[in-house]
Amino acid sequence: MSLDDSFQIKLDMAKRNHADLDEKLGELFIWKEQLKKKVLENLSSEQLKAITMQKIEQNKFEYEKLKRQKLERERQQEQIKNEKDMLKRHKEVEQYHQWKKTRRVEKLHKNLHYFDEQYWRDIQTITKDEITKLKQCLSNNDHQINNRSEGIDSATMINVIETLKHKTTQQLEELEQSIRKKIENEKTINISYWEFSLSQLVIYSARSRLHDRHKLQLKRKLQQIKQEQNISSNHQSTNKESEMKSFEDSENECLYAYEQAHYSPILTHINEFDIEIQKMCVDDMDDVEKLKQQRQSVMKSKSMQTNIGNISQGFVQNPNDLEAGSDTIIDTVPVDMQYL
Repeated sequence: MSLDDSFQIKLDMAKRNHADLDEKLGELFIWKEQLKKKVLENLSSEQLKAITMQKIEQNKFEYEKLKRQKLERERQQEQIKNEKDMLKRHKEVEQYHQWKKTRRVEKLHKNLHYFDEQYWRDIQTITKDEITKLKQCLSNNDHQINNRSEGIDSATMINVIETLKHKTTQQLEELEQSIRKKIENEKTINISYWEFSLSQLVIYSARSRLHDRHKLQLKRKLQQIKQEQNISSNHQSTNKESEMKSFEDSENECLYAYEQAHYSPILTHINEFDIEIQKMCVDDMDDVEKLKQQRQSVMKSKSMQTNIGNISQGFVQNPNDLEAGSDTIIDTVPVDMQYL
């Protein structure tokens, strides 16, 4: 519908609505005072009507012109905005293409994909374990024992850790299944030992998967670099193997240095120390014999002299109480453990 048609429809509706109120509504309005000022009062009604219609057409033309100008301005503004956005994106593409890397948000979006759910679970497992270790170090309490290792002596813990440390991911997964079946099916087992072993196995499985993932990423990156450099396939495989070997050698050296600096100290014989230091050292056999003599003297005297309060309260002091069925020593009876 054109503008003339809509204008005519509105005019007809106004005539019908106000026909009863104004009988001259349909006649042409003549502003006589305005005509006198313009010296046009002597014109006939046909001439005045022609002039009026001419002005109406002129107003319509001006309205259409303004409307077109407005639409043109809006179109130009939209075009300028699109050009700015396109220029901005083009600059970003050039920048990251020049640096040969993607944006951090793109890497984050890729890592958060559901196919990498296992990766984030492994990260969370290792992070929780490291936080637990840091809390134990900050507590400054050597007698504090973690719930998962309750009832497990230090030698057994070290044995479990050393056993798990050198296993592959597949071996750890098979071992985890066997331990879970053992805990569910067997009743007469040391549950504390096996629960501790299972908790450590989960941690080392996560570390092993991350290590395998890291090696795979290195291989892919190396292959991508060599493809970009247009290296032949034979030469590529040779360099790939040598590169991975050198990386594994350097990594093993770092791990060995880390273990030497942060874990158990190197075993050193007492004869390797100076004479003054040897006098201050105590042999383990001599210490055991001295401890036996002290125990025998305490058992014979039926009492124990000490400067530390009542520290021995609750322990057996009478040798007659050391019977096989005594409840006071039931916790000190050794239990056979099945190690890994």
